[in-house]
Amino acid sequence: MELSRGRRPSVETRSSAVSGGWEGFLRVYEPLLRRELSQRHPEFTRALHQLERDTRLEYERQNAQVLATLRLKDKRISELQKVVSEQHEQLDVLLDELERRATTVEAGTQVESGQQNEPRKVEVAVVSVQTDVAEVPQTDADTQTEMTEESEVLVGLEKLEREMKMLEERNLALEKELQRHLSKNEAQEKTEDAQRRMEERARVEACLETLQQGVDMMNLSCSCVDNPLALFSGLPGGNVTRGLRTHSCLVRPHHHLCTAPVPLIHDLEALWTL
Repeated sequence: MELSRGRRPSVETRSSAVSGGWEGFLRVYEPLLRRELSQRHPEFTRALHQLERDTRLEYERQNAQVLATLRLKDKRISELQKVVSEQHEQLDVLLDELERRATTVEAGTQVESGQQNEPRKVEVAVVSVQTDVAEVPQTDADTQTEMTEESEVLVGLEKLEREMKMLEERNLALEKELQRHLSKNEAQEKTEDAQRRMEERARVEACLETLQQGVDMMNLSCSCVDNPLALFSGLPGGNVTRGLRTHSCLVRPHHHLCTAPVPLIHDLEALWTL
């Protein structure tokens, strides 16, 4: 009775409920569900609330999964950046060592040149020549050792450069993969969201259609209680038995005849008496 007197949700209210999802639907139709359906159809009301909770939990689970994936990728990128930083430090140490050795060699060469330009006596020159001749193998050995160390350092530098290049390439590949996964997840979420909205819209429309059918049946049953003759006015051929069966089918699920001032069966008996 109350629904037939203008308390049905308007078109704007239905549109806002559809666009807002199940939470908006329950928020808009909560008074209706509590007043009309909670007592008569508790299973339907519980199913609506359970569907809203399941939808919310599914959203939270997907968000947590995406956040965990992003945290894992960030942790991996941080580890790679730390490795690159350590290799940069090692490279700086090797470069400093090379500069120090080059400076030492240059200073030793300048000292030797100054000593050779000083005036010496014959005996000192002979002794110096003998000393130089004796030190030539040692100098050659030192030079060979320094060249070997320099070549090893160069090999190490080349290896570090290759490793740094590989790390940079891996970082770029990881970033591209992360971007691809993010784009794929966003597209999948958009598709699932659109599909979910369509399904929710279809469910809401089906629910509204069911509610409207219930309202129409309640209006018909109430009109039959108020005026029993209205049930027989549109029956072709005056089939009274069919009318009684139709009337009982309409009235029984949605209205109790005992609530009327005079039961319907008394009206029917009076009609047959006439």
